[in-house]
Amino acid sequence: AKDVFADDQDKPTASVLVASKQTQPLSGEQVKAIVHLVASSVEGLDPTQITVAGADGKVLSTGGGEAVGTGGDNSNQAQTVAFQNRMNSSLKTMLDSVVGAGHAVVTTTADLDYDQTQTTSKTYKSDPTLPALAESNSREAYNGAGSC
Repeated sequence: AKDVFADDQDKPTASVLVASKQTQPLSGEQVKAIVHLVASSVEGLDPTQITVAGADGKVLSTGGGEAVGTGGDNSNQAQTVAFQNRMNSSLKTMLDSVVGAGHAVVTTTADLDYDQTQTTSKTYKSDPTLPALAESNSREAYNGAGSC
């Protein structure tokens, strides 16, 4: 039975923990398939409301229904996921020392504020009138018959 006051209902969300072999991580296509399988299985569940994490604590998908990579991508989502994965790893290491390896699973959700950024850069220009700080010359000469 549907509620008469549908606007007051919370939208459904889902978190999926996937236990895969470390030697065979899930591909991006497999992660997307999991997201869409779960979304289509629950009425009213939007793929953007599904988080998929590996048993090692690494976030495989968060929002948008897309798999996220953690290398080379400078998007806000990839940076957030990279931060979450670093936090998961740090917390898991700490907890493993307290409760023993394999007895804790850590998943974090970070909400990073990208409204303000700061970039610092330094530019070095060569000045031909100034002497070099260090100089090194190397010379190699071979004079021979070439018989082996």
